[in-house]
Amino acid sequence: MSQDRKNERAYLALKADIVEGRLRPGQLIVEGELAERYALSKTPVRHALNRLEVEGMVEILPRRGSIVRFFSVRDVQHVYLLRRLLEPEASALAAKRATPEDVERLRELEARAEAARIDGDFSPGAAFHVAVAELARVPPLTAIIEGLQTKVQWFLRVQQLNGEPIPLQHPHKPLIDAIAAGDADQARMITESALTRSITVILESMAELSVPSHTA
Repeated sequence: MSQDRKNERAYLALKADIVEGRLRPGQLIVEGELAERYALSKTPVRHALNRLEVEGMVEILPRRGSIVRFFSVRDVQHVYLLRRLLEPEASALAAKRATPEDVERLRELEARAEAARIDGDFSPGAAFHVAVAELARVPPLTAIIEGLQTKVQWFLRVQQLNGEPIPLQHPHKPLIDAIAAGDADQARMITESALTRSITVILESMAELSVPSHTA
């Protein structure tokens, strides 16, 4: 396996451990333990830590090691600001560009997301939003939205593990219907409304969050 592939494997594994809550905010990251768990050397683990520090998920403390970063109210606000700027337009573009086959794929993804809501699994819902972004046919936009969706999964998982209220994952059928009908304005409006509801619930729950939020 090439070094690049080892680096990518460590990065994806560590990111998944953080997003899925196996490593919690404030938890010390022990490079040797991760290297053993991922069946890799420490070098790709360090590479992954550096990448995730840039992405705001890890904090590297000089001479003290690394910890999973606490996310703040401001972090959540920034993610949702970007989502509200980008995702409605992605939905509108999807409505203009989606094929019948694309719409059918969205319906399949929504069925998976609906089933996962019962278990509090946020990844299928995130996959749905990324799939909508892909239909905009603007690859850089898709990449940004995918990164934002990863952050949202992380926020929701931490709040879920702390017993905090989380927004109900809204059904996506109205959005799919708007995309299928080619109604860009309706697709944009549905997405904007859903994001407004979600951020309201998340910020209200964070006001009572038991984990430090470092709002300054």
